[in-house]
Amino acid sequence: MTERPLWTPSAERVAQSNLRRFTAAINPRLESYADIHRFSVNEPEVFWSALWDFCAVKAETRGARVLIDGNKMPGARFFPGAR
Repeated sequence: MTERPLWTPSAERVAQSNLRRFTAAINPRLESYADIHRFSVNEPEVFWSALWDFCAVKAETRGARVLIDGNKMPGARFFPGAR
């Protein structure tokens, strides 16, 4: 038995989504959720830094480091110097 999603967004809704705007800003070749996920896993510092910028995170400082102990899950620390 093949499961089908209960709902699928229209192409117009997908094109106007924040996720599509984000991926277009960082890498227009990221077309599918699998592409985005793979990028976030393979390039975590680039991905999270770009997400910080895209979301316009308000902070006193971002800090010098994006990721410490990225190979430890749990235990990785993102933006440890952010305030």
